Amino acid sequence: MFHLAMTFSYYTICVAFILGPTILPRPFPTFAEYPFKVESHPIHEIIYFQQAFVGIQAAVGVTIDCQVAFLLWYTGARFEILAIKLTNIVNEDELKACIKLHDDLLRYGKNVVKAVRFIILTSIGVSSADSITLKLQFVSLMTGSIFELFLCCRPADNLMEMSSAVGSAAYRSNWIDKSAKMKSSIYFLIQRSQKPITISVDGILPPLSLQYYLSQIVIEMETVIREATPSERAVLEKYVNRSATLHICLTFGFYIASINMLIGPLFLPQPFPGYSVFPFKTDTHPIYEIAYFAVSYPGLQSSAAATVDCQVAFLLWFAGARFEMLKNEIDEVLDEHDLKKCIIKHNHILTYAENIVNSVRYLILTAVIVTSILVVFSGFLFFFVDSFIIKFQFLILDIVAVIQLYLNSNPAENLIEMSTEIGSAVYNLNWTDKSKMIWRNMYILMQRSQKPVILTVGGFLPALSLGYYMSSIITEMESIVKLAAPHEKAVLQKYVNRSALLHIFLTFGFYLSSTNIVLGPIFLSQSLPTFAVYPFDTASHPVYEIVYLTQAITGIQASTGATIDCQVALLLWFAGARFEMLEIEIANSVDEYDLNRCIEKHRQILSYAEKVVNTVRFVILATVGITTILIVFSGLLLLFSDSITVKFQFLVLDVVAIIQLFLNSHPAENLIEMSSAIGMAAYDLNWIDKSRKICKNLYILIQRSQKPVTVSIAGFIPELSLTYYMSSIVTEMESIVKLAAPHDKAILEKYVKRCALLHIFLTFGFYLAGMNIVLGPIFLSQSLPTFAVYPFDTESHPIYEIVYIQQAFTCIQASTGATIDCQVALLLWFAGARFEMLEIEIANSVNEYDLNRCIEKHRQILSYAEKVVKTVRFVILATVGITTILIVFSGLLLLFSDSITVKFQFLVLDIVAIIQLFLNSYPAENLIEMSTAIGLAAYDLNWFDKSRKMCKNLYILIQRSQKPVTISIAGFIPELSLTYYMSFLSSSFSYFTTLRAAVN
Repeated sequence: MFHLAMTFSYYTICVAFILGPTILPRPFPTFAEYPFKVESHPIHEIIYFQQAFVGIQAAVGVTIDCQVAFLLWYTGARFEILAIKLTNIVNEDELKACIKLHDDLLRYGKNVVKAVRFIILTSIGVSSADSITLKLQFVSLMTGSIFELFLCCRPADNLMEMSSAVGSAAYRSNWIDKSAKMKSSIYFLIQRSQKPITISVDGILPPLSLQYYLSQIVIEMETVIREATPSERAVLEKYVNRSATLHICLTFGFYIASINMLIGPLFLPQPFPGYSVFPFKTDTHPIYEIAYFAVSYPGLQSSAAATVDCQVAFLLWFAGARFEMLKNEIDEVLDEHDLKKCIIKHNHILTYAENIVNSVRYLILTAVIVTSILVVFSGFLFFFVDSFIIKFQFLILDIVAVIQLYLNSNPAENLIEMSTEIGSAVYNLNWTDKSKMIWRNMYILMQRSQKPVILTVGGFLPALSLGYYMSSIITEMESIVKLAAPHEKAVLQKYVNRSALLHIFLTFGFYLSSTNIVLGPIFLSQSLPTFAVYPFDTASHPVYEIVYLTQAITGIQASTGATIDCQVALLLWFAGARFEMLEIEIANSVDEYDLNRCIEKHRQILSYAEKVVNTVRFVILATVGITTILIVFSGLLLLFSDSITVKFQFLVLDVVAIIQLFLNSHPAENLIEMSSAIGMAAYDLNWIDKSRKICKNLYILIQRSQKPVTVSIAGFIPELSLTYYMSSIVTEMESIVKLAAPHDKAILEKYVKRCALLHIFLTFGFYLAGMNIVLGPIFLSQSLPTFAVYPFDTESHPIYEIVYIQQAFTCIQASTGATIDCQVALLLWFAGARFEMLEIEIANSVNEYDLNRCIEKHRQILSYAEKVVKTVRFVILATVGITTILIVFSGLLLLFSDSITVKFQFLVLDIVAIIQLFLNSYPAENLIEMSTAIGLAAYDLNWFDKSRKMCKNLYILIQRSQKPVTISIAGFIPELSLTYYMSFLSSSFSYFTTLRAAVN
């Protein structure tokens, strides 16, 4: 009934819009504006029909939510049926059937969630209302939207309950007098049902099971407090005393801040608590009272919501307290039984702490963002408003916002400290005369405690343990330098000699640059070091001195901050030096003992290098961003300023910025080389006549060294080892082509014939498009190849020739760069060809040995295909972006230009752009088909009368082939294929149509 009513309401709303013009004084159902006259016939009828059709189409589309809800209800119903079955089981066979059904249901439920979660996300976005005026105006639409969201939420909640209810049903079955095997199966069934099926979208839609997790955390907290011993209660009391006053004052502060806003109109000449603007008169009654209440209620609601941070801090303090209680317990350990009990408890506390971190980290991210906005904008109002009451009003808000962030930071810092203190407590035990088993347990406990529990959100909120990592890295560096052998000191000295002068001069350059800026007003006709503009007069005293001092301190502070790059480079050089010292040590190893020591040292150095990279990569990202800005804007001032002093001032800044980036790039390159050189050093040993164990250890060492240590940030700084990966992929491709059997060569030949002509013509098309632009001025009435505008005269010589060559060179360079897509397509075609060759090999396998060889080859091809995808996906993303821009803007020039030559010029560019994306989409589609065809080839084998082991291997092969190899970038490219290609063209032409309407 509910679904029928919702569907009926959608169509009623739609029909209400369509029939609106028959009742209301407007010509069309919507308020859309057109760039031409719409009163004449048949234009009026066509537009009316188009708007009506779109409305009906929207109503039909909206009913998809009913289908989504139906799937969720059905999944929940299947779990409920299984729960009823479980309560009635009587033997082991029925239990096995239920477990099999539960496994299938979980898989089905996950597939449903994956299919519907983005539709639900869209529903939430569409259902969000804007203003109270729109709510009143479109009351039918608003009601429908609210019910639409409820339509998805209710079955989602039911799905969560039913998927959890399976565990309860299993527990309620009569399992006490059953066999041990049956009890074990029931235990696993109950264990698996502890995690319900939830609908979420990472980073956008939080898990619907957040309340579930939070309730579990709070329940466990209450249990621990209830069962605490006197010593544990003392620790908890200490934490309460530490934070209770702050929490009470802060909660009181939140409400004071909001009440301060609410009663503002009693003392200030403003009608409402906020500066809200309404599209109607608000001075009449009862409109004024309603508006006042509407503005006041969100203020109180915000204060109530802000107190959530106290709950977050409370959970973090409690997690830290549990670690401290465990530390005290470890201090009193007497025997192996006590130690085991502590290890089990440590495991539970780690799980509990991770649950807390997962539950609260997005709340903390929100707190950070809100606090930043409050501090900035409240600060502006505090400084630039004359009213003392408004200053006081926003001063309180500002102070509370700053303390609010401290509220989370303090317990997070305590959690880091307490989670690492466990290792120190274990080490301080009297373990020298204990058994080997106790030693091993203590070692594992200490090892696990090296990694603290930290709060972080990848890409948004950096790890709060950055200081911890930085201090541990520097401590380890100092320790190694102190204990270095003479030959190791020689290597370190070589690195110092290589970089010391550059670091000294660069540090000097940073301070010279800032001093150059600060002292500029002494020699230039400007009053302040920078060209900053202020909303008040800066010529009067002492305002001038204060502003000058502020700018000078900022300049010196920036120089001091820039020297951090020297510290980053030092860490990278040192990591490379450690690899080089190990390389020498491996070359001098003579027996198994030496080699084992080198392998252990290699593991430690890899761990150290990864810590260094994790610590410095965001600093390097900041350096890249700042250097880019400095080079661009300093270069502009350098070129277009007439003053020699200003030119020199920014020339120094520009040179220092360029060298600053080189400062990080050089040691990063050295780190790649030295981390790869370990494998070469191991291979160069005389290992042929050594024992099998030594050979195996050497093999592992060489294998691990194939992947160098690189500095990268996904999506921002590409891997410095991209060239390395690309070369390894191409080398593997060349090796396979050389060793291919005749039937494999036939398949490769088929692929070559399929795409060779297209690649040749497309490469020719790229260069034709580029030359078409370059030679345009010969046939057109334009002086330069492009329509670029310059801030200086380009008609005089040799300026004209320089600009022409620069534009021509850019066009040819762009054409050359575009041919990279042919290389990308070649790699994708080859990956698909390898899957096809394997498909034929599986079809021809006759025994278990052949099948095992095919499975091993399938694993290798999957690994190769994943490498290819990782290497090319960002190139394809760039292609998609550039192609969109080319299609839209070339299309506009194609339509609105009167010159036939210009039309031809951009027509060629448009066609080549469209084909360019097809060049990648076609082999990507083939890769999807071929990677899934492996499962069908395995299924088509005569496997009925084969051994159980062979059937199991076939099952695993078929199972793995259900997931095709696809090229995608979350949030940008869903899945590259011919379907995506067609939808992309459709979207591009939609953008073009929109721009065309805007231009008209």
